[in-house]
Amino acid sequence: MITTLLPERLKTGAFVSPSDAVAELQSLRASVYCKAGFLKPESCPGGRDIDKNDAYCVHIGVRDGQEGPFIAGLRLIFSKPFGFPLEEHTGGSLGAEFAALPKNKTAEISRLVVADSYRSLGMLERCSVLMPLFRELVSVSHQQGVDYWIAAMGPCLWRMLKAFHFLFRPIGQPIEFYGKVIPYAASIDEIEHLVAAHDPRMKQYLYGR
Repeated sequence: MITTLLPERLKTGAFVSPSDAVAELQSLRASVYCKAGFLKPESCPGGRDIDKNDAYCVHIGVRDGQEGPFIAGLRLIFSKPFGFPLEEHTGGSLGAEFAALPKNKTAEISRLVVADSYRSLGMLERCSVLMPLFRELVSVSHQQGVDYWIAAMGPCLWRMLKAFHFLFRPIGQPIEFYGKVIPYAASIDEIEHLVAAHDPRMKQYLYGR
């Protein structure tokens, strides 16, 4: 059971920009994405990955200990005047499934990142880092009135999430964005029902009920 592997020392939090915590998460993003070749160091001022979307989101991070470094993070981007990043990256080619989503109740999961020291672990160990991140994501989404997530992800992450009953359905064709990825959407309520049906302990952990 993944719930037995979750280290108690891992601490999560949600932050808005500008803040020291967001700056730390931007540095983690830059470190991982530059090493992977997705970003160039010269595009990261002060060693931080910063873009226009940082002002329209909540940043979520997992620390290794109360005062330890961030080892994982993501940001939840809300609907804004110039649309979601996924719309921009797909050139407006998202399908009818995306068009049907209520934009004021939809948010995009973006910049999911795990520190290099944890990326080499096995799937269960990586999930022991990701699950606290997603628990905080669920909490923030409920607080913000978000019912649906959209995200671009590769097949490895999609399979990992599906194994834990986080069902994301495709809403567009594959695109090249930090590697080949597919645009997806998910219903938070549907995920809760799936997790509850297959793993009640995980449901209690993620949703607190």
